[in-house]
Amino acid sequence: MAGVSFLGLLSLTFLAGAAVMYFRAPPADFLDMAFTGAKAWHDRGRVDVVLKAGTDVEQEGLRLDTPGETFDGFTLYTTTAGTQAKLIDMRGNVVHCWEMPFSRAYAKTPQVRDPLPDDQIHWFRARLFPNGDLLAIYHAEGDTPFGYGLVKLDKESRVLWTYAGNAHHDLDIDEDGDIYTLVQKLTSVPPSGLPGLRGPYIDDAVAVLSPDGRVQETVPILEAFRDSPYAQLLLASLDVNPEDPVHAAGGQGDVVHVNSVQVLRADFARHYPDFRAGQVLVSLRTANLMAVIDLPTRSVVWAARGPWHAQHSAEFLRNGHLLVYDNHGSTHGTRVIEYDPQNQSVPWLYANDKALPFRAGSRGLQQRLANDNTLITDPDHWRIFEVTPAKELVWEHCAGQIVTGARRYSADDVTFLKGAARARP
Repeated sequence: MAGVSFLGLLSLTFLAGAAVMYFRAPPADFLDMAFTGAKAWHDRGRVDVVLKAGTDVEQEGLRLDTPGETFDGFTLYTTTAGTQAKLIDMRGNVVHCWEMPFSRAYAKTPQVRDPLPDDQIHWFRARLFPNGDLLAIYHAEGDTPFGYGLVKLDKESRVLWTYAGNAHHDLDIDEDGDIYTLVQKLTSVPPSGLPGLRGPYIDDAVAVLSPDGRVQETVPILEAFRDSPYAQLLLASLDVNPEDPVHAAGGQGDVVHVNSVQVLRADFARHYPDFRAGQVLVSLRTANLMAVIDLPTRSVVWAARGPWHAQHSAEFLRNGHLLVYDNHGSTHGTRVIEYDPQNQSVPWLYANDKALPFRAGSRGLQQRLANDNTLITDPDHWRIFEVTPAKELVWEHCAGQIVTGARRYSADDVTFLKGAARARP
């Protein structure tokens, strides 16, 4: 009888809990947070799927170089191998390197209560200054939130400052030296005015830092959509049904997964009649959306879905178009799309071909170079490559690990080398 009574009590408890979750009674938020926290704790450090490499990979080094067809310079790249960035010349020679383990950069970690070990933390993106200073973003793929922070180093890898916020994925620098990055936090209560969203979820925001790393402004992405004409586009993109509390979006962790940010510079702004200098372009991977946010009004001023799906790395071009890394918009593989926001056309794209097929399940980055070539990463196959406007492959380098970021700099952009290295030795 005692056993039957115990089983009966368990059944009633289960039914009561199910009713609480279905009707979103007051304890539901607490239970959501408990379940999410338990799952996050269970999954901490599990990066076997996320960091699984592609097939047919080769040793680190140059694969192809076509002098006269490339945009000559120095390529900075980061991988999942650790907290390190390498700067290579056009022949694949390492001319400089930066490294700083997370535990050495941060004496205290208010943004991460219990950090994973250093061997499970890597740099996701880095940006280089002419004097050799470096900004780098820490990621721990097996944690929630996975953004661990932002560090600035000098050319000797000495820490200049750290930002104790959950910076993740991307960063950009404007003409005044202000730094734009993405930050995230786990929250249980979604903003009002977005029916159907429910917590707990990862809340993404754009953060603006001063050149010395002090927070100047933080604009939450969901609230910027809510306070704009594009709120319904966001909800529709997330397939939110406010009448269905069981299948409503949210309560599943990474609701929108913002993965890139870029500020519109004054010299580019004249080519964008609908945008203004200082506005920022962001990519929302889960919603398959790109959006432009006006930070002073904290509102989205433009948003669109297009031929891309689960995209990364959206950037402004000097011709008034946008360049997007389209991971899953085609059944034939990954593409880089040039998109005209004025007429929704695609004047240029690079996709799979016989010379260099690629398919990136996640991550990805591209950069339009000064000679109109495009630098592209193929993270799953550890490659960085350059193609011409005619889509001819002219340069390729194997990074030796999964590529998280890459950027080409001209010789004028890396004056700290002082002639000690040439882009093409």
